[in-house]
Amino acid sequence: MTILSEIINRANGQTALAEKLKAIKPESKIRQGHINNWLRRGKGIVPPEWVLPVCQADDWQATPHELRSDLYPHPTDGLPSEVRSEIGRQFGRRSEDRPH
Repeated sequence: MTILSEIINRANGQTALAEKLKAIKPESKIRQGHINNWLRRGKGIVPPEWVLPVCQADDWQATPHELRSDLYPHPTDGLPSEVRSEIGRQFGRRSEDRPH
């Protein structure tokens, strides 16, 4: 199962995820078919412009790094500061203390 499949499951389906993404990017024309294409034709690879909105729609349960480590090489890359801080606390150090 891909991380995208997990996100779709947590969202209660492709249509529900598309609706969440529309709420985040109202100017978009995202539909269930787009998500299905990412899953099937793209083998679970989310297009770069959708990585952060997909993570946001998933309440940051999945990270940009998990979706596209080629674009977000560090585990906390692309995360909002409050989420980065929480991850840093879980690992016993602040995110700004991590090596760059």
